[in-house]
Amino acid sequence: MRRSKKSGALGSGNSWNDLQWRAVNSPHRMHLVSMLEALKKSTVAELAELTGRSQQSIYPHLKILVKAGLVRELQKPVHIAKNGRKSSSKAVPNLSTSRSTCLYEFNPASFQKATESKNGVGLMRATHLTSILLHDLGLRCKRWGEANERAGMRVAIHNQNLMSTEITWFTNSHWKQFNKLAAQLMKLIREARHNRKGQRMCIGLFQFPDVTVAELKHSLAQEAKLKSKVQSATKSTAKSKRV
Repeated sequence: MRRSKKSGALGSGNSWNDLQWRAVNSPHRMHLVSMLEALKKSTVAELAELTGRSQQSIYPHLKILVKAGLVRELQKPVHIAKNGRKSSSKAVPNLSTSRSTCLYEFNPASFQKATESKNGVGLMRATHLTSILLHDLGLRCKRWGEANERAGMRVAIHNQNLMSTEITWFTNSHWKQFNKLAAQLMKLIREARHNRKGQRMCIGLFQFPDVTVAELKHSLAQEAKLKSKVQSATKSTAKSKRV
């Protein structure tokens, strides 16, 4: 993986740099990204309304995403004078800034593959992000359950549909069929998110190979052996050059 010399630069090739990984290392920012992906363009006020968060709490997250190049800022805050006139100059006295007028856009060009398909570089960070989203999904599910039982928010749902975590075995044929259905489901989710009608839903769609503790230990041991061989070869090469 080719790394950028500057942390603020966009990742090279099919990989993200450190700044981009840190930018998405938050469920709040990932939710903002998904909203902007569906809306294409949106103001801070609209994003606050859709996510149920305050504009003051959203703005810093958007700044981080803009700095990483994952989101573009199309319109700066409009400064409104006491007499009601708008101005873009910060030097003019008696002006108040309205961040709600900031316009942001999803930057699809920056959302390339975050990991290298050949050697898997970046996969550890991608799975760490997935675990963060799973944890956030669990908290949201718990909050919904408490609100439904204690506050009387009666919503008909089958428990077996709510609690469905499966471990199974997939052949190549299964993978092709599953990926086709997943693509159709994601299309439906994005269309519904764009229309924003009906009941607001939280949907989690995750799939990854199951790894046992024994398999993980074996993999780490193999990695340690490989690093030891590389270090030994490097030392031998250095000694031969000295001679």
